Amino acid sequence: MSERTELHKLQSVLKLIYIALMISSLVYTVVGYTFAHKDLPTPDEGLTMTLLIVAFGAVFLGNMLLFTLLKPARIQRAPQPHQATFIAFIAGWVLFDVPALMGLVLTFFGEPSYQLSLFALSLLSLLSYPPTEGKLKRALSVGR
Repeated sequence: MSERTELHKLQSVLKLIYIALMISSLVYTVVGYTFAHKDLPTPDEGLTMTLLIVAFGAVFLGNMLLFTLLKPARIQRAPQPHQATFIAFIAGWVLFDVPALMGLVLTFFGEPSYQLSLFALSLLSLLSYPPTEGKLKRALSVGR
């Protein structure tokens, strides 16, 4: 298969996963708002702060992974560059999805007020790194 066909195939698969992660963030938020009006326990401040730190730390770690794992020199050293690119994107995006999940968890522990802001953090993080052809070409150094 030609390099261009491989690139488009990789981009198509990444776009599907990208959209699925965005939808999962939205589902977490809808489920959280559904249960937010139920009789929930009193929130524990320590647990709330821990989960918020985990959410923000996941976004930071996701950004660091994407910036380091997608360097063209690192990708070219990999035995299978397309697979290395795929894994790098998925690892970063899954970490970007963590804040929405933490918002759902916080809702069940009685603190629904963070749900919307954590969903926004998750969605904006995902939107900041879409699987564009330019990013894939840069990572794979196609045409250089």
